[in-house]
Amino acid sequence: MKKVLPPLVAAGALAFLLVFWLVWSNAHLIGQGGWVAAVPGLLLAVGTVFALFAAGAAGLGQLGEEEQITRQLQQARADAEGAKEALRAVAAAKERAALVERVHRAVLEMEEVGDFTNVVQVMAQSLEAMGVRFDGVGVNILNEEAGFSTSTSVLRGRVEPVQSTDPLDSPVAQQLLQHWRRGEVWERGPEPDELVIEEVEGYRPAVVIDLPFAEGTLAIGLQGEPGGNAEVIQLLWGLAPLISLGYRRTRDLTERRWAEQATVEAKELAESANRAKSEFLANMSHEIRTPMNAVLGMVELLGDTALDATQRDYLGMMRASAEGLLDIINDILDFSKIEAGHLSLERAEFRLRPVVDQVVRSLAVRAHQKGVELLHSVEPQVPEVLIGDMVRLRQVLVNLVGNAIKFTAKGEVEVAVAVDQRMGGEVRLHVQVRDTGIGIPADQQHRIFAAFLQADGSTTRHYGGTGLGLSICARIVGRMGGRIWVVSEPGQGSTFHFTADFGIAEVQDALPVAPAELHGLRVLVVDDNITSRRLLQQTLEGWGLRPVLVADGAGALESLRAAAQADDPFALVLLDSTLPDMDGAQALRLLREEPGWAALRVVVVSAAEGAGLAEACRELGAAAYLRKPLTQAGLLDCLGQVLGTQPAAAAASAPEAPGRSLRLLLVEDNAFNQRVIAGYLQHTGHQLDLADNGQAGLDRLEGQQYDLVFMDVQMPVMDGLTATAEVRRREAATGRHTPIVALTAHAMPGDRERFVKTGMDAYLAKPVDRGELLAVVKAVACQSMPDAGAEALGEGPPAGHGPLDLEVISRLKNLEAGGHFAFAEFVQLFIDDSLQRMARVRAGLGAGDVAEIHREAHTLKGNSRQLGAIGLATLFERLEQLGGKGELEEARAVLGSIEAELERVHRELEVLLAAG
Repeated sequence: MKKVLPPLVAAGALAFLLVFWLVWSNAHLIGQGGWVAAVPGLLLAVGTVFALFAAGAAGLGQLGEEEQITRQLQQARADAEGAKEALRAVAAAKERAALVERVHRAVLEMEEVGDFTNVVQVMAQSLEAMGVRFDGVGVNILNEEAGFSTSTSVLRGRVEPVQSTDPLDSPVAQQLLQHWRRGEVWERGPEPDELVIEEVEGYRPAVVIDLPFAEGTLAIGLQGEPGGNAEVIQLLWGLAPLISLGYRRTRDLTERRWAEQATVEAKELAESANRAKSEFLANMSHEIRTPMNAVLGMVELLGDTALDATQRDYLGMMRASAEGLLDIINDILDFSKIEAGHLSLERAEFRLRPVVDQVVRSLAVRAHQKGVELLHSVEPQVPEVLIGDMVRLRQVLVNLVGNAIKFTAKGEVEVAVAVDQRMGGEVRLHVQVRDTGIGIPADQQHRIFAAFLQADGSTTRHYGGTGLGLSICARIVGRMGGRIWVVSEPGQGSTFHFTADFGIAEVQDALPVAPAELHGLRVLVVDDNITSRRLLQQTLEGWGLRPVLVADGAGALESLRAAAQADDPFALVLLDSTLPDMDGAQALRLLREEPGWAALRVVVVSAAEGAGLAEACRELGAAAYLRKPLTQAGLLDCLGQVLGTQPAAAAASAPEAPGRSLRLLLVEDNAFNQRVIAGYLQHTGHQLDLADNGQAGLDRLEGQQYDLVFMDVQMPVMDGLTATAEVRRREAATGRHTPIVALTAHAMPGDRERFVKTGMDAYLAKPVDRGELLAVVKAVACQSMPDAGAEALGEGPPAGHGPLDLEVISRLKNLEAGGHFAFAEFVQLFIDDSLQRMARVRAGLGAGDVAEIHREAHTLKGNSRQLGAIGLATLFERLEQLGGKGELEEARAVLGSIEAELERVHRELEVLLAAG
């Protein structure tokens, strides 16, 4: 409208001027009374005025449309500005949301107490990304009770947050504290002392804003004016809950860290206590075992002397008490290892049937002394070679079978092994140990697998024991993937069951197969025990023989007569030495008295010990003598020899001494080897003297004449080669020649030449074989000493599937039949000696003493071979080689394998000792 009015006013003014001019110009006409003459002029003036107003009106209408358009444009521009403002508000809201999200994520990602600084740093980076120009951003945690504040700040230009702790005693801090208590935002300035965020040069903002939250304030320093920072304050309000959350997480993490630290400290303390307990128990075990083994050894020696009945009774009680004490020590030591988490299972190949055979044979004497029949069987479906921990399996078997014998006064104990389930390359075995003992009440059966508990407390007093054995078995079986349980009735005996998982070896040993010549032969089995007859029947029928079973001597005679009448004679009789109506000797006499039975082959089977019974049976015409419990392999070998299907094995007994007795000298520094060789030579009629080094051997030879000298090659003080050379030098003046046989742990190429050069006559490789040793002695006695190295001996018995070769162990245990060799003492000597020498090996590695490493490894190698620990001996041989070359790093790498294998050997030896 303002644009339309000016043209209208101009048009009106122009029209007025025009009318005025026309009237004035025609006034003389009007004055002269000439209105008519003046009319055209007036009409022209009026028309002109109307024309001008019409034109003004038209212009006015046009001007109105333009104004409307102008107004619309102005409205559109106003709307666009509003939209821009809205978009700016949305963008600002998105930026604030992104800021909150980044800070929230940083809070959630906190894993340690120090991560709170990351939260502050993320907050500072986010504010800067939003365009907030700050001099510093920080968080002040106000601890009013403690009287200090902890600040975490990020200053512009600094990458890492700055942390500080200050007391709340300054005026600024007190004022801040008052605002915080009231929950007020404090926007402070411009006093310089009030504006310091950190005492860092160059950081003095114009204004500082402190916004309160639960535990402190959010602070930001700006280069602006107080009162114009509403947007920044709004941002801080959005961040305050997240910062509070972050601080609470810091406290939680701190408490968790304290808890974890306390847990770690408690664990370390417990482990330290366990180590101390284990070390104490191991030391006590060693300290007690050593004198107890001596006590048992003396008891055995005392038993060989002339004693009256009372003294022998006292001696039996002493032996039983000492063995019981050793059992308790072994149980407590083993339980402590399990409690300390030191129970580890091996996975190595082993043959199952020899393990079961060895367990029952090791406990057979104990069963026989009580008059209990001990039987065992392994189903043909059970794989021969398994993968698992043979030592722990044997430990469980020894414990269960030992318990069964202990709690059975008469009757039998049977071990049966079957397949429970096959799972690809794995097999789950089901083992049963059945006895005819006292049984266990149903309400007590759940207690027996708990530590230090027995079904009835009175059994501890009556039968002895710690109550740990079954608890140990349950834990071992559990680690083997199985379970253990018992089925029992009081007075009816018990059957302990357990399952265990084992791998199946790819290469399986063949089970014993009877020669074709045995198929169809009739065998008479005479045994009063029904279970024994049943097992023998299954075995013999599996081999293709035809067994006939009878329970006493009278039944045997009837069966033999009936067979003769039917013209279907027996090829063999398996005769138990103890029958209800007669003993084996009486039965044999009756058989020999019958006409036509003189050539009948009879094998006597007995659980009794001693060579006297076997000799008496042979004098009565027995073809062979077998000790119970029978093994399939042993029975099959016996049948083959008696029935002529295979050549008889070489006699295991020591060859008889030649006519003259020899005086022998053993020069050997290792007490372990001294015991073994002395055991081999006992009862041969020869006299053996000992010297522990080459110089001591020379001293012996100086004052005594010997028929044969066994000379170890590697010894302290003076080695065997030097000592032999000195002997030959001395003999050069006398013309005498004493046979000297070298003892060496490893006969390498070129050793023969060295031995001959120093004057040795022959050598034996360690571990020394009994037969070869006695053959050398016999050759000297017969004056036919072999040439040095004429027959290079092997590296000892072949390695079995376990840490120990059971055949070597069996040969060593057989030496106990003599006077001064005790297997338990021998094993304990190996354990103690190996621990001491391993300590010297470690010390040698630490000091870089290659000579010490080489020397100790050499001795340990020989000792291990002598005991049948071939795998361990191989590792020690490797260590010996590395020590000789000075390759200490490789030696340290081998040491770990040695310690693991030595632990396996020690564990198996402990089981053997526990088995008796």
